[in-house]
Amino acid sequence: ADLDYAVLSQDLTRILDERTQNAPGLWFSVTGTVPVFYRAQTALLESLIRSLALAFALIAIALMFLLRSIRAGLLSSVIGMLPITLVFGVMSWFGQALDIGTMLTGSVAIGIAVDDMLHLITWFRLAIRQGKTREQSVIQALQHCGPAMTQATLLIALGLLLLCAAELLLISRFGWVMATLLGAAWLSSVVLLPALLAGRLGRIIEDVEFRSQAPKNLVEHHDDPIES
Repeated sequence: ADLDYAVLSQDLTRILDERTQNAPGLWFSVTGTVPVFYRAQTALLESLIRSLALAFALIAIALMFLLRSIRAGLLSSVIGMLPITLVFGVMSWFGQALDIGTMLTGSVAIGIAVDDMLHLITWFRLAIRQGKTREQSVIQALQHCGPAMTQATLLIALGLLLLCAAELLLISRFGWVMATLLGAAWLSSVVLLPALLAGRLGRIIEDVEFRSQAPKNLVEHHDDPIES
């Protein structure tokens, strides 16, 4: 069952304290697998939360350097965190516990979401460099990456859904939460990210690409009269 070991440990401590408070010189300590498991689970859960925050920060910094823009890096990193924020938020809204199995899915989901995002952005930038408009670049990127992203997401999600039949609650929850996160990551990659690329994010990337190509175009312009 989805047992809260913190509440159980506190109840044991309270009951023993009530029964022994009148005995002078008597002390007690709650031992066994329950408090040990609870302390280990709490420490691991806190570590996973910190590592997830660190991963988000490092990915945002890497995207800033890759796209050569702070604003573009921050906007792109939102795509990677949106599935986790959405799914975990809905789970908390409906009273679902965020345990170790749930937090393990966060690191995997952010990696898959960022991977899909980088593929789409890379092909979008290549199309921009070819002189296409933002809308044409988005269409070309989706035509190239969309089918592969859809097939990979579908296959992995169906495989993870098989874990839902597991008797161990942590494994069962890991399966359906991971499959849900993959679906949310796919939606953010094929719906939200193309909308951002066709709008503000794409305009920022387009400006960066034009600025990077400006010196090259200027040199070619001055070289033409000399060659002729």
